[in-house]
Amino acid sequence: MSSLALDPATLTGWALWDGLTLLSGVWNLNVRRDESRDFRLIRFRAKLREFDDIGVIYFEAAGMTRFKAAAQVAGQLEGVLFTWAVDNDIPYRSVKPTELKKWATGKGNAPKKRMIQAARELTGYSGNEDNEADARLVLAWSIQTFGTLAEIRNWREKRPRAA
Repeated sequence: MSSLALDPATLTGWALWDGLTLLSGVWNLNVRRDESRDFRLIRFRAKLREFDDIGVIYFEAAGMTRFKAAAQVAGQLEGVLFTWAVDNDIPYRSVKPTELKKWATGKGNAPKKRMIQAARELTGYSGNEDNEADARLVLAWSIQTFGTLAEIRNWREKRPRAA
């Protein structure tokens, strides 16, 4: 089973860890001119379905933003994520942006460049995309906070089943 870490946004960063290999990237969920806004959510759900054998999902929660549209998109994506996880019996856990930043850099208000630098130091990241860097950091945070995949599997087995 693998751990999936996400930074949900119009450009969603993702990182996948199976215990041996770390894969990561960015999904472009931009809506095209001839599409309704719902296509962002449809694309997101389709991307989630591409992964097999997910044992747990960690994601950066929607933070406070002065941009109403960005907050609305983040909330919608989280709703799709929650529904998909519940439908597939996959446990999920969020981390607040300030908590992730403080864990990665020592400052809860670290700028994007510093978070990319932290992803390089902590995960071997070689790119410059802040969403992908954040997803890799969410993954590293989850492993340090909750342990190895074996420990995560054990946590999942102890989780009560919904009626």
